[in-house]
Amino acid sequence: LCCKDYTHVLVLYILLISSILIHYGIWNASNPRIIKCKIKSDSLKTEWTSKKIILISDTHFGQVRRGGFAKKITKLISNENPDIIFHAGDIIDGPSFPYKKSFDHLESLLPPLGFIYVEGNHERYSLEYDVFRSMLTKNIKDVTDNIISINNTQILGLSFKEK
Repeated sequence: LCCKDYTHVLVLYILLISSILIHYGIWNASNPRIIKCKIKSDSLKTEWTSKKIILISDTHFGQVRRGGFAKKITKLISNENPDIIFHAGDIIDGPSFPYKKSFDHLESLLPPLGFIYVEGNHERYSLEYDVFRSMLTKNIKDVTDNIISINNTQILGLSFKEK
């Protein structure tokens, strides 16, 4: 066989593998799962003993992930019955979309210690940043570039800064 024949086969294999990886990535991002871990630290304040903390990020609600995905995420979180929720950025993705359809589901998340949020880089990609900010539900406390205290622990929310 000639080298050209092997080149076509190699290109087909690369395309097949790329296609499989892309489909797996889409499936994986659309099917979030909970990973549990116990935090053991002598420096942890006693007020945090036996507390359940949910950390979530990169939900990317937008043109692709809307209300249905938000409903799925909300159900997963609610079933865990957390004491506090942290959303570590990229709650939205895209220049403009109907925020209410996604955010309405998040209103039901009312953990006793709060729902704490800090912006990621994707929030600034929105062409309607002010609309997005006004649509965040009242149960979500934005701590971007702020410090708050919860259970005698300071929580610092650092915004994403591009160079």
